[in-house]
Amino acid sequence: MYDVILDAGKIRGIDNLTDPLAIPPGGEAGTYLVVGVNVDIDDEYRLLRRPGYVRKLVGNFHSAWSNGDMCYVIKIMSNGGVLYRVDDDYSLIPIVISIDPDARMQYVYQNGRTYCTNNQVIGYIEDDVFTVLPGPDDYYQRTMPAGHLIEFHCGRMIVARDDMLYISEAYMPHYYDVRWGWRKMKAKVTMVKSVEAGVFLGTTDGAFFASGKDFLSSELMKITDSAPLLGSAVTIPGDEVMGKGIGGTIYWTSDEGVWRGALDGAAQNITWNHYAPDEATIGSAVAHSVSGFFQYCLIHEIPLEVGDAKVKINMTVPHIESIGA
Repeated sequence: MYDVILDAGKIRGIDNLTDPLAIPPGGEAGTYLVVGVNVDIDDEYRLLRRPGYVRKLVGNFHSAWSNGDMCYVIKIMSNGGVLYRVDDDYSLIPIVISIDPDARMQYVYQNGRTYCTNNQVIGYIEDDVFTVLPGPDDYYQRTMPAGHLIEFHCGRMIVARDDMLYISEAYMPHYYDVRWGWRKMKAKVTMVKSVEAGVFLGTTDGAFFASGKDFLSSELMKITDSAPLLGSAVTIPGDEVMGKGIGGTIYWTSDEGVWRGALDGAAQNITWNHYAPDEATIGSAVAHSVSGFFQYCLIHEIPLEVGDAKVKINMTVPHIESIGA
């Protein structure tokens, strides 16, 4: 029989903003960790050993993406880059055999096609064939330009290129009208994510929400001055957060912490006052299932003068009534 010396209770996440000596020791309210290495915290605030992994492919890869049915990745070869589809047995099927090895590819799935762009080329993949977007037929229409971010909202394709947003004709995603099919932001765009009620936008000046189905005429509402980290935004399937038949919920990271964007446009910093990432320049985020619960996972780079390193954030996706991680 042993006496309990310390009862941590619920483990609510990492606290890197509070003096470690000032973090409450636990009890019914739970407590935070100062550091968590190779552990997961589930949506019931239990501390679990993180599962291991098995290396399936060897090489220099980037721009990996999957929607659960298809997976694409760019592999850097001695003579350039190749865009591959990763098959179920982890064999590589070449899609584009000559591509800039340093250009990050962005993807979005729509109506049986995987649209992708890397700021140099834009097109779609269908049946393992890559097709560059065709030219327009109308005098005022132009082919959607390549960009560094791509998204769909209510039948329109949205492409971000530097500080410009190009918005296609409704249900004609390959073209935009040069007279009105664009919006110029005040700074470089770092996030474009669609939800049921509108579009979450990020620039180096902060995060915004544009409500409504017509993104061309929607008014921007500022959420925060904290800029979303480029590459940190992902869509969590709504079924995993709120229930069947509901659209996606957005997660992103800024220097203030991890944010959640709801279907109706409401946004909340879910790590407020207890967690903020190290200074970061660019990130890569995924949402995946771990031990029966969904997890938001971000790897981001920090500036060379800070330490030339990569930092990894793992965060449980809570049910909508929960805000801890």
